[in-house]
Amino acid sequence: MHNFSFVSKVLTSRITASVAAVLVGLLFILLPDRCLELFCLVGGIALLICGFAALITFINLRCISDASLIYTVVLSLSGLLCLVKPAIVQGLLGIVFGFFLIVEGVRLLVDAFDCIRVKAKVWPALLIMAAVILILGVIVLFGKFEAILVFSGIALLADGVLQLFSLLFFGRAIRSARPILPPMPGSPVDKV
Repeated sequence: MHNFSFVSKVLTSRITASVAAVLVGLLFILLPDRCLELFCLVGGIALLICGFAALITFINLRCISDASLIYTVVLSLSGLLCLVKPAIVQGLLGIVFGFFLIVEGVRLLVDAFDCIRVKAKVWPALLIMAAVILILGVIVLFGKFEAILVFSGIALLADGVLQLFSLLFFGRAIRSARPILPPMPGSPVDKV
């Protein structure tokens, strides 16, 4: 029963982050001219909500790894920065979204490697999705082009959709792989 509760809470946190990425991505694509200021407001609130959801998960479970706490802090601080200093965020837009995409890509990469270790058949698709998100993250992070906002929107939309796709179609394989894997220090698997 505790295992189901753990999986449910982590799933809720990941779905929230994915939906937020899709919504912000659509905003950037549909309203690129007006969305810088609107982004700072909506994006700041969305990041704070995601950070709050991740913090609640961290506090409730008390067994999430240090990486989850770092993810929570990064989301929350990014949200506060968007709300308090929007001019700074507008200048750092590529860095903020590039970093977000890279973190999401690494999370998918971990899922892919877990599936590889237990020989689950879904690992190639997860590995490809992780590579796509990581490449998009690097492009957004280091890109110096005028359409960075629209490209960031496309990348965030792709990330959110791929994350939701991953959760819906590969979630069972990932969850079944985790109990087979040897526990890692700080991992929630060794405490459930």
